[in-house]
Amino acid sequence: MRYEILGPLRVVDERGAATLSARKIETVLAVLLIRADEVVTMDQIMAEVWGFDTPQRAKAGLHVYVSQLRKFLGRPDRTDSPIATTPSGYALHLGSDRFDLRDFERLVAQGRSFLRSSRYEEAASALEAALRLFRGQVLGNVSNGPIVEGFLTWLEEAAWSARNSWSRPTWCSAGTAR
Repeated sequence: MRYEILGPLRVVDERGAATLSARKIETVLAVLLIRADEVVTMDQIMAEVWGFDTPQRAKAGLHVYVSQLRKFLGRPDRTDSPIATTPSGYALHLGSDRFDLRDFERLVAQGRSFLRSSRYEEAASALEAALRLFRGQVLGNVSNGPIVEGFLTWLEEAAWSARNSWSRPTWCSAGTAR
C-alpha cells in the first residue's frame, strides 16, 4: 500500500487509488500520516478536526472516525490495522507501506549528498524525482489546524530548498544546468 499526500490525499494499492469523501475522516488520516509512526494525542487530532471549539461528544466522534479509517485501510492480505490505539491517542504505523512524503525526503537527502560530492547529474536526477512527486495542491482540501498548517509551511520550505539546490548557479559552471 502507498500513502500519498503530495497532492490530494489518497491511498494506492493493487486495486488502484482510493480517496475519502468525508472531510473530517480525511483530516484524521492526514494528521496521522503527517506524524506517521508517532502518537498523536486525541486533543491534537480534535483540534485539527474541530478547531478549538470541540463539540461535547468529540471523543466519541473521533473514535467513530478512526473506526471508519481502519475499515478504509483494511486489506485482505493484512490482519492488523496500521492504526494503533494508545492511552493518549493514535498512531499510524507505516511498516512496509510506502509514503510519498518519505520518498520526497529520501530523494532530497540523496540529491544533496550527490551535490556535496560534486555528482551533479545524479543530484539533478534525485532532486527532479523528488519534485515530480508533487501532484497538485498538497493534501487537497484537508482542514488546516496547527499540525497541518505547520506541516504545509515546512513542506513549502523543503520544496523551495530542493528547487533552489537543483537550480543553483554552480550547475551552470559545471555544464549540467537544465
